[in-house]
Amino acid sequence: MDTLYKYSETNAAWDGRDHDQTTCHPNTRVNVLDDLCQWAEHPNSAQVLWLRGFVGIGKTTVATTLAKKYASEGRLAATFFFSSQNPQEVHRIIPTLAYQLATSIPQLKNRICQVYNKDPSIMEKGFDTQIHVLIAEPLGSLPMSIHTPKKTPNIVIIDGLDESRGLPIVDGILHGIGSMVNTATFDATSLRFLITSRESPYIRGVLSSLGFRRIMQEKQLGNSKFEDDEDIKTYFESRFNDIRRKHQHTLRDVAQPWPGKDVIGQLVSKASGQFIYASTVLRFIDDQHGRPEELLDNVLGIHTLPSNHPQAFSQLDDLYHHILQNTPSHMRDLLLNVLGGLVAGRTRRDTHTQK
Repeated sequence: MDTLYKYSETNAAWDGRDHDQTTCHPNTRVNVLDDLCQWAEHPNSAQVLWLRGFVGIGKTTVATTLAKKYASEGRLAATFFFSSQNPQEVHRIIPTLAYQLATSIPQLKNRICQVYNKDPSIMEKGFDTQIHVLIAEPLGSLPMSIHTPKKTPNIVIIDGLDESRGLPIVDGILHGIGSMVNTATFDATSLRFLITSRESPYIRGVLSSLGFRRIMQEKQLGNSKFEDDEDIKTYFESRFNDIRRKHQHTLRDVAQPWPGKDVIGQLVSKASGQFIYASTVLRFIDDQHGRPEELLDNVLGIHTLPSNHPQAFSQLDDLYHHILQNTPSHMRDLLLNVLGGLVAGRTRRDTHTQK
């Protein structure tokens, strides 16, 4: 186990040191979480579920919420959370999952260790080979009774697959999982793989292949504007209540109710279904060294802060800068043309409005 630990990316676990363990706010994402729990717990569900959605929509938060729930129930088998902010050694994903499986299912420990002792070079092999030798074969050697979902951890979560820095890695991971589930000598129906990512033609292409059709289903996060807006409204209202309590001395002379339904409505509209916008705005307003009403006015464009003051959307700037930097080279000219057209169109509109 010490050797397996050495080859593991332990910080990629859902409760890793650098992973933001924020879960869904109470009374938000209720329908999505219910659907995912039904998938995870129903014996006849597809073995693989692809949860997809745009950047900032809250996929990682949903995945973390599920991980925390099933960890507390003793049903979480393994997790790997890819991160652009804290890049991992992605080639270690299979040893990482194997290590966590050996920890969550003690009967696997000796079997996986025997595999390594027999062939230490397994840690340098490809994803297909590693999945087969480190995970599928040890699971297949367990007594059949151990595979019933109610008796053993069976939820595996791989979050942010599109952040894995390379199509060969995505291809290797997905084909390895598909091959294992399709050719398993153990009761593969007891395992559930939740994979989250942005919408990706390449990932869709792999998951639409013949090997995945019978074992995979997909769910889009953020496909109901009404539900998304209601969830974000609930989040804003609850967090503004917290801010009012925390900053009651600073806000004692501010007209109440603050910020009011109209302002919350504006913020919900600006969020456009993206929880990352809401969390960024609230984190900015909840600055212990600032005045919440002035910081909110800055977000709304009413009040301008000094240039040396931290800006409201610096976190979002970093996020989208990362996305643009990682645009495939053959798409960059098209992307620049589209963005240029949007900026030019907005400039013409603004100029016309001013006249």
